[in-house]
Parts: sequence; structure tokens; C-alpha cells
Amino acid sequence: MHLCIKLKKWKKKKMALKGPRGAVPSPRGWMNPNTNEILSVRKFSQAEIDEFYGVDTSKPEPTVEMLVEAPRNDTSLEEMSKTELEALGMEHGVDLDRRYSKKKLINTLKVLGAD
Repeated sequence: MHLCIKLKKWKKKKMALKGPRGAVPSPRGWMNPNTNEILSVRKFSQAEIDEFYGVDTSKPEPTVEMLVEAPRNDTSLEEMSKTELEALGMEHGVDLDRRYSKKKLINTLKVLGAD
């Protein structure tokens, strides 16, 4: 009786593909993995092949990422160094010359509206 119960449970399970010994499934049928010879012609879906190899085909749920803005640079032009002023000028399409005084560079940026 105990053996019958085990057989019934075994039959209820979804069985994986079974083919010739040592053969592997391919979309064209069972094939020898060493020689790539087709041993038995039967078309298999990719889902059946994945099940044979034990590949998990479920798609992972997409993760939601929070978009964070870059922190605002709250430093005033007067607190910036000449190289920072030059970089700010480059962002606004102006090539500032660091040989000028810091005050002239700041005035140039203020005229351009880069404050």
C-alpha cells in the first residue's frame, strides 16, 4: 500500500523531458552532445529545454530606483577659486583667462548671468 501512494505522488509530478541516454534536447530534437548528431527528431520549445536544464525562466520584478538630483552648489562667486570660476565659465560657453583678477572674472560671469 505504501508503494502505491508513492507511485501516485510520482505520477502527479510534472516530469522533465526524458530521451535517449546521454542525449540533450535541442530545438530540432534529441541530440548527442559530443557529435551534435540528431538521435530523435522532435521539436522542443525553449521553455521545455530550460526546464530540462533547470533554468529559472521567471522574470525578476523590476526594481524601482529613486532619482535624486545632484546637490546644488550654494557657494557664491566670491567664495570660488579662480579655477572654479574658469570651470563655471566653461559650462556657460565662455573661456575665461585666469591671468585676470578674480574680481574681473566674477564681473564677466555676472554679465553672462552665471550667478
